[in-house]
Amino acid sequence: MYNCEMSVHPQQQTVDPTVGMVYQDSRGGDRYEVCYADPEAILLKCETVADGRHHHRLEPRAQFMRAVEANRFELLPDVDLDLVATPKQDWTEVAYIGTQTDSNLHDAGYDTNTDVHEASDDELLAVDGLGQAGLRNLREYVS
Repeated sequence: MYNCEMSVHPQQQTVDPTVGMVYQDSRGGDRYEVCYADPEAILLKCETVADGRHHHRLEPRAQFMRAVEANRFELLPDVDLDLVATPKQDWTEVAYIGTQTDSNLHDAGYDTNTDVHEASDDELLAVDGLGQAGLRNLREYVS
């Protein structure tokens, strides 16, 4: 589900929060998924819907880590909330890519601009229905 780096201390175990990890707030029982993490901050999205929306918490990383160490937030390693799903790109917006090639690209795992950007030309050309013209337009579209 996600990769995490663990550093074990004699009396505690801390896990570096990464996107997709789920924590439970010990005070209210709400469960949060990490949607963004960098060296300075952690952005959490709450599972609970209020007023038709999920609420978010932006925590300074150091403060969040102290809260985890104080058992305010408990890591739930076996829980997958999937609140941070990345929407799939509609490749039919690209000239020379129709609905079947769009479907083939998604079946091959090319769901986002980043997926396409990181793939080689040969990998993309191996997708049924994608030719040189479509590849050229796709590369221009994701850049």
